[in-house]
Amino acid sequence: MEFYGLANCNGKELILGFNMKIKLEVLVSLTAMVTAIAAVVVAIVQTQVMREEAELERTHTRLSVRPFIVINSHTDTTNSQGSFSIEIKNEGLGPAVIESFLLELEKKKISGWRALVDAAKKNEKNNQLSLKISESTINKGMLLPAGGHRQFLRLEADVEFIKRVKNVGDKALLSLCYCSLYEECWAITSEMERPDRVMSCEQ
Repeated sequence: MEFYGLANCNGKELILGFNMKIKLEVLVSLTAMVTAIAAVVVAIVQTQVMREEAELERTHTRLSVRPFIVINSHTDTTNSQGSFSIEIKNEGLGPAVIESFLLELEKKKISGWRALVDAAKKNEKNNQLSLKISESTINKGMLLPAGGHRQFLRLEADVEFIKRVKNVGDKALLSLCYCSLYEECWAITSEMERPDRVMSCEQ
């Protein structure tokens, strides 16, 4: 009886020890699994953070060289001799590459700014009209640096004729498409206050 009791006791202790060993192994396995999963999650999060940081850096780089072109016209009729001018200015942070340029008057393409003056000259009775004109053109691929401007037309004449030129100029439409150094492109017309983002300047 004593031997049976001792054997029974040792058997219970053996089973208890075996169960504890299994529980310990399971705990170790679960711990290792949780640690592995945590490591994977951390790696995924770190990768995502690195991607977001890289994207933010790329965005910042693109913004740091983004051009912003505006089209301005100016009329001065305060004196007997007035002036009228049209220009573009790059108010952005980076250079603009001009890709396309179109000038229209009453929905018809015209070759240059002097056509505005010629249109204003129609029915002009003053044959001795004194004009001082300076004009320039834009070529595809022209680079306009940040803060730079390009005056297309400047006209000096008597005030009445300047007013007529301005009226003609108000009917004209200047369309411009330009890109940044990262080949991001925008289009603007003389009727718009801000350029619109476009996929490309190819038409």
